[in-house]
Amino acid sequence: MTRSLLRRAGAAVTALTLVALGSVAATTPAHAATTTTCGYANAGSGRYAPTLCWFDFSTLDASQAVGPAGQAMEIALPDGATMRFSLKASGGTVAPHAFPTYSGAYLGNGGHYTGVPGEPALYQTSYKTVTTLTLSGIQVTDAQGQVITGYSLVGADAETTDSGESITWRSSKPIYSLTANGSDTGLGNACDAGLTGLGTTEVTCSARTNSVKTGTAILASQAPDTFSQQLNGGGKQAVAFGVLISQVQIAKKVASRFDGDDFRVFVEKPDGSARLEEAVTGSAGTSATTPAHKTVTSADGALFGFGEELVSGDARNYTASWNCTSNVDNPTLPSGDAGTANQVRVGVGEAVSCTITNTAKNAALSLQKKAGTPKDVNGDGIISAGDTIDYTFDLSNTGDTVLTDLTVTDTKAGHITCPPGELAPGATITCTADAPYVITAQDQSDAAAKNSATASASPPGTTQRITSDPSSTSTPVDTPRPALALAKSADPSAAADYRTGQRITYSFTVTNTGNVLVRDVAVGEGAFSGTGKMSPVSCPEAARALAVGAQVVCTATYTLTQADVDAGHITNTATATGTPPGGTPVSSPPATEQIPVLSGPGISVSKNVSPSSVGKAGETVTYSFTVTNTGNVTLTDVTVTEGAFTGTGSMSPITCPDVAKALPSGAQIVCTATYTLTQADVDAGKVDNSATATGTPPGGGTPITSPPATGTVIAPPHPALTIDKSADTEELVVDETITYSFTVTNAGNVTVTDIAVGEGTFTGAGQMSAITCPEGAKSLAPGAKVVCTATYTVTQADVDAGKVDNSATATGTPPGGSRITTPPSGTQVPSNPQPGLNLVKKADSEYAARAGQRITYTFTLTNTGNVTLANPAVREGAFTGHGTLSPVICPRQTLTPGQHLECTATYTVVAADLGTALRNTATATATTPGGGTADSDPSTATVDTGNPAHGQLPHTGANGELAATAAALAISGGVVVLFVTLRRRRRA
Repeated sequence: MTRSLLRRAGAAVTALTLVALGSVAATTPAHAATTTTCGYANAGSGRYAPTLCWFDFSTLDASQAVGPAGQAMEIALPDGATMRFSLKASGGTVAPHAFPTYSGAYLGNGGHYTGVPGEPALYQTSYKTVTTLTLSGIQVTDAQGQVITGYSLVGADAETTDSGESITWRSSKPIYSLTANGSDTGLGNACDAGLTGLGTTEVTCSARTNSVKTGTAILASQAPDTFSQQLNGGGKQAVAFGVLISQVQIAKKVASRFDGDDFRVFVEKPDGSARLEEAVTGSAGTSATTPAHKTVTSADGALFGFGEELVSGDARNYTASWNCTSNVDNPTLPSGDAGTANQVRVGVGEAVSCTITNTAKNAALSLQKKAGTPKDVNGDGIISAGDTIDYTFDLSNTGDTVLTDLTVTDTKAGHITCPPGELAPGATITCTADAPYVITAQDQSDAAAKNSATASASPPGTTQRITSDPSSTSTPVDTPRPALALAKSADPSAAADYRTGQRITYSFTVTNTGNVLVRDVAVGEGAFSGTGKMSPVSCPEAARALAVGAQVVCTATYTLTQADVDAGHITNTATATGTPPGGTPVSSPPATEQIPVLSGPGISVSKNVSPSSVGKAGETVTYSFTVTNTGNVTLTDVTVTEGAFTGTGSMSPITCPDVAKALPSGAQIVCTATYTLTQADVDAGKVDNSATATGTPPGGGTPITSPPATGTVIAPPHPALTIDKSADTEELVVDETITYSFTVTNAGNVTVTDIAVGEGTFTGAGQMSAITCPEGAKSLAPGAKVVCTATYTVTQADVDAGKVDNSATATGTPPGGSRITTPPSGTQVPSNPQPGLNLVKKADSEYAARAGQRITYTFTLTNTGNVTLANPAVREGAFTGHGTLSPVICPRQTLTPGQHLECTATYTVVAADLGTALRNTATATATTPGGGTADSDPSTATVDTGNPAHGQLPHTGANGELAATAAALAISGGVVVLFVTLRRRRRA
């Protein structure tokens, strides 16, 4: 080296100095192996900082190292492994030294493999010497004494190799670089004269400059028997030895968890026989990391088991995401959702670190409470206190994890039983209340049985409860309101019939006017001014259970006495009674009847229609005519007669029950008729009608008629149209005709007239035909369709544009309304652009006989595609001429499909061209409508410039012009004889 001694002052030489090889006699007795250590650089200070253990040579014995057998050394490695070798030194002496060896060294400076303990460098003690350091008998054994090969021996330049210096590594196994990364050697400017021999058993680093080094050579050899470093110093050189092993580590991150869950990560032997390292998070921790485990593996690396498990909890409740890193390229590392355990192959020198991040899956539960049909336990015909309701509960797992221990809490429903087992995500089970719910008096007072329930569950392995939102039901509850009404009448009751011996029939019409069934209906006589005895009141079987709204007619008879006649009248009062289920008997208000009375017949009718509103023609409605005897005498032959009716169809006959033949005072009957609405009715919007009831009073008097009652059925108009536009082709082709179809549908419930289709957006470059509609468009019934059409002829501009968009709307007029318009319907017909360009290049002469001849090239461009091309141009390619070709001139125009144009260029032959062929290749290009380019295949024109003196025969060009070739040239006695053959080529 050519450095100053001042710069070397920083690299203090230790007192230990190796003497030159041969200075120790061959008979030096053997020594016991020297025990030493190796150490690692600071984390992050080098690619192999965690796996490269540098040998500490502070225990170097000079006398042993230069001896015939060298110094035997023994180094303890991880996992109980031991490395043994002999260090032999020859040539210039070296001494141990710490990193860095001096201020300009790469190792130990600038954050490069810093912090290495001990004295890992062997530094020459003299200038311009050659030193060879050889490790032999290298062997590594495991804790059981078995030889293992999963390591590499490392040698490194621990100083700097400058101009005229070199280091040579030799090994019994191939040598590779630890700094190389792909095509990058990683040396910076070190070994700037070359690093040769990589991949072989001998590698040399040499230098040509003395610049500050931005890298250094670090080489390795897989499990060699011998390994040496030869230092060729101009100044002084230094090297270091080390062993490359492997390192594994695993960490855990808990992004979210269920209460109390505890996670463990571990690294173990592939067969699971022993765990090398493990770490736990604890029940509240969010991370854990194992110690970095260093180990010596087999030659091709080793498999390690990386994994996680739950100390408490269930792994099914979590997603696990793996993120593994290595200091070398390892595409086999697990990543993402890779399960709970993986086997990872770790190579020599590789440091693998994996992190498993656990995220708690979403746990969610929904509840749908359902109330069954209430049971009328007390038989009162309504839902009231004492009746029961069966409740069920549908529980759905709406989360991503399994749920267990499902329970439902409902304060009213009592204990609820759910099926045992787990509930998978997306699954639903039904839980059932053990006993029906009995409706209470409070429910009856509230008019409803209302209650709410919640469900809860736990993810497996945890006590954390997941609770659903409440789900409620409300079942209407009625309050019993028993009530009876009584209407009393006598027959006959006219003054003319009031005579001794006349038998009078009393009728008692009892109506259940409450909301519950009434049993054992009876009529009791009250005050009675008659002097005789009335018969018992007799009621029909129906009185034993009188439904809500039902009527029964009870009767009794009485024969007038003379005393009654003498008294001039009889007054009679009665009351109806009955018993509701489970309740107190109920009585009607008293009803009084006096005879004789003036005849007061009366009748009324009310009309009801169901349903009162219809949506479309063809629906049937039922008319109900409730006829009431509002007079005080029985009416016979009661009928209902239809009056004004605006319907366009026919109503069915009106039918009345048999009781209409003799309707007692106060009694009611319901007569019915049906009607089916026509389209005309729906178009009109409603149907009105009226009716009257007629009945005949006792004694055959004049029939009486009720005031009319009216009923209306409403048909709310819902006019609506839809339009669907389509085209009969899927691709644009120039000059082809497209037929557009516009299908208009009456989607409403009323007839729509004067259907028309209006064109909206249209991007075609041409003109569409008028839209024509068939006769059916004049009046379109609900549900009917009509198809209108139009045609359009495709233009070249449409194909160039790539598509034609078209939309349309339909309009029509509903009955009595303003015109309605559909939403627009559009269709798009695309083109299939296929640009194509062809080029044919020709020269105006096939042969150039002389320098200065002008050749005109013609380039014929043809548009072979289906779209217009713009900006046609010609690009010259390979040209063998020695002169300069003129620019290619093209007309400024576009090319429609099938069209062609010609471009031209000229060339003047130069002397250097003669005797060879002029070949010229060109391609054509143009711009497509979409902004792309169309390129032709290359086209080549060849012009022959052969020398006639070399045997070339004359010929004519393509246009028939003369070509002359000298067939022979003889020079004799100063006379030049030229033989010329002339020929005219016949035109084709």
